[in-house]
Amino acid sequence: MEEILHQRELAEGREKEICEMIDFKYFKQKGYVTEKRYGIGEKITELRKILEVSSLEYLVTFNHLVSYRNTRDFTEKSIVNSNIMLELASKKARNKTTTKLNRRKLERSLPTLRELTRQDPKDFAQELTDILLECGVVLVGLPALANANLNGATKKFGNGSVLLLLTDRNKASDIFWFSLFHEIGHILQNDFSSDDGDSDSYRRSEELADQFAKDLLIAPQDYQRFIDEGCFDKQAIKKFADEIGIHPSIVLGRLQNDQYLGYD
Repeated sequence: MEEILHQRELAEGREKEICEMIDFKYFKQKGYVTEKRYGIGEKITELRKILEVSSLEYLVTFNHLVSYRNTRDFTEKSIVNSNIMLELASKKARNKTTTKLNRRKLERSLPTLRELTRQDPKDFAQELTDILLECGVVLVGLPALANANLNGATKKFGNGSVLLLLTDRNKASDIFWFSLFHEIGHILQNDFSSDDGDSDSYRRSEELADQFAKDLLIAPQDYQRFIDEGCFDKQAIKKFADEIGIHPSIVLGRLQNDQYLGYD
């Protein structure tokens, strides 16, 4: 009887509203919970266990100590789901290394990381992880959770290491690499904080990280030369990508982003 009353209380409170913002199917599909039907109270109980929180109300608080790459404005629903992704990633990354972040070593590794853009994911995944780990950065990839609107995030742990989270929200390879170097830009600038996206400082921080990623992937002078040539067919894109040593999809993505080409 006591358990029934407890479940009823859960189903009627603030946590019910929060739980309804969360796609619980995600946790079934990814093996966090058993595949069966769950009542709202049971969902709340399971989510508390998975996320190791005493209440789902914890999820509505925007975490200012994390740098997020969010593709839309933050809403309560996106904050809740972004926090879930951050908690899942933090659990995977915590205590993976005792190596403190070494920015100088990370900066020296940038050319090697850039070269990996030309490799197949099954070939570069472990090398990418290992290079970052040697620099004190723990890379965690997670399937995107609905309504998180999140491509990536960074967080500094108490032991000095850093979490770098990337999601598969957009599976395009150019978005993956841009998001990776965007987050590395934040790390190199010691930028591990965000706000809700409304401030000038937040927008400036995102612009700087965007520019860092753009310029690292394609040097400004090389890009301008290519634009001035004015030929953006498949052969020209591949030739240019080969010349500067990156994957052609990154060149294509940049041209589409800058509206020199459409997405069709």
